[in-house]
Amino acid sequence: MKEIKTVQLLRPFLRMYPWGLPAMVVLGTLSSLAEGIGISLFVPLLESLDPQRRPSPAVGWFQGVPAGHRLFAIVASILALTICKGLLAYSDSVLAASINSRITHAIRSRTFAKMIGMSQSALDRMQPGRLLNLLGTDTWHTSDAISLFVNLVINLCSIAVFFALLVALSWRLTLLVVLGVALVSLLLRTVSAGARGLGRQGVEANAAMSEQMLDGLEGIQVIQMFGLQAHRQKLFDTVSEKLRSIYFRLDLLHRAVHPLSEILYIGLLLGILLAGVSLRNSVPTVVVFLLLLYRLQPQIRQLDSARLSLTSLAPSVEDVMRFLAADPGPFPAASRFAGFNREIRFNGVTFFYESGDGFSLDNLSFHVPHGKTTAIVGPSGSGKTTIVSLLCRFRDPVLGEIHVDGVPLAGIDVVSWRSQIAWAGQDTYLFSATVRENIRYGNLAASDEEVARAAVEADADHFIRSLPEGYGTKIGPGGLALSGGQTQRLALARALLRKPAILILDEATSALDSVSEDTIQRYLQRRKGNPTVVVISHRLSTMRYADHVVVLHEGRISEQGSPKELFARRGFLFRLRELQNAG
Repeated sequence: MKEIKTVQLLRPFLRMYPWGLPAMVVLGTLSSLAEGIGISLFVPLLESLDPQRRPSPAVGWFQGVPAGHRLFAIVASILALTICKGLLAYSDSVLAASINSRITHAIRSRTFAKMIGMSQSALDRMQPGRLLNLLGTDTWHTSDAISLFVNLVINLCSIAVFFALLVALSWRLTLLVVLGVALVSLLLRTVSAGARGLGRQGVEANAAMSEQMLDGLEGIQVIQMFGLQAHRQKLFDTVSEKLRSIYFRLDLLHRAVHPLSEILYIGLLLGILLAGVSLRNSVPTVVVFLLLLYRLQPQIRQLDSARLSLTSLAPSVEDVMRFLAADPGPFPAASRFAGFNREIRFNGVTFFYESGDGFSLDNLSFHVPHGKTTAIVGPSGSGKTTIVSLLCRFRDPVLGEIHVDGVPLAGIDVVSWRSQIAWAGQDTYLFSATVRENIRYGNLAASDEEVARAAVEADADHFIRSLPEGYGTKIGPGGLALSGGQTQRLALARALLRKPAILILDEATSALDSVSEDTIQRYLQRRKGNPTVVVISHRLSTMRYADHVVVLHEGRISEQGSPKELFARRGFLFRLRELQNAG
């Protein structure tokens, strides 16, 4: 059965509270038992209303009670059992809600942790819309599946209790009930056969919708600039209409289960009534049997509905569990980084992206000396940003190796390696937080004074203090919008606060004016030797203080050496200077 496969996928989360499911089953069973016994007491209750009738064995529990008080005792017992049933059912629902909310949080937390811990190459293989849908929708569906499974187990226990009471009243009528319920269940299963396929289509359509929303929000300026509103609206409406159609059909299936099952079960009740009369059972026995069967009917309906819902949620559960079980990236167990003392060396490094557009880096060999400033330059698409990605271990080389002080970088623990690196890029992300918090992400233990000092070093303090709330101003998505130059200053302040052994500046001053860039360059010059600096840039001004320059062209090194040597060769740097001077 497909539901069993879904339940097997949920087992790791159910094991988080090994006592939870048994406790809920016990409470649910006791609740149903209290209700069933209370209903069964209507047999002696009805018989007690006829003083001329000879008491049946059903009155046996109250034989010791005087005849004048027997009716009151039966009524009091029914009321007590009803109260007991209510308390047990409430306790069961509270326990289920508590455990389900905790498991839901655990699913979301583990999914997010897995997402932010994946390598860039693994993330590249996943669509952003799929990731957004996975975290925002599929995790909720997985939580719903767990809740449905718990309810399904409780339903089964309740059905078992009511079934036992039905057998006690009349095994012949109970046999007819079993045959009738099996037939009804088969008919409902036939009606709901397409639920799983629609559920998978719904997951795909949800991911496409998330991708359209993400494109619309992030590309809104391009959409407005090029007049793409009608085109993008048409794409969005197409995806939205497909999603509506899928979930409408799925909703129709769910909505059909209740009225159809009600019709079938009412027919079953009437059939049992006729059978009970024909088998010459007493009227109180038949009435109570039908009352128990009537209370059993919603339990069976809920069971069928839960099975249908569990089937439709199976694709979401499979996607979440497959994502959590996926390999996070090429980060095997490795030794802790001992410190950077001599050089970083690229030995025949080759890298290409899975898109198959050719080599991004082709047999690259060069070194980054400790305590020096190394500039990496070249035209767009020459592989500069890929080098940064490899240095930060967002990706690993396809061929060749990177060594740090003679030790393969792939053999160094990635967390301890990154703890020694600070990176400031052209498009560094600013979080939805205050200015102070965004800078402090470079070193969460830093004091306010250290944050302000880093801002001064990045030539950012003066503009920060002019903001509405200074360092307490909220920026990023949903906050105050900053210019490109202001964003780069904050990114640089965050990197400097880290006090790294290796500072990577990837076009980190491209949006700054000459005065600000010169201020930062002079600060780095004063701290020459600590940290080691790797500069990626198109601007000659950023190479003024470089000790070594590596020039890239189409993923290969065309030349390298000191700035003075390269200018004398009249190569790329010479032509770049001529072009910038001409401008």
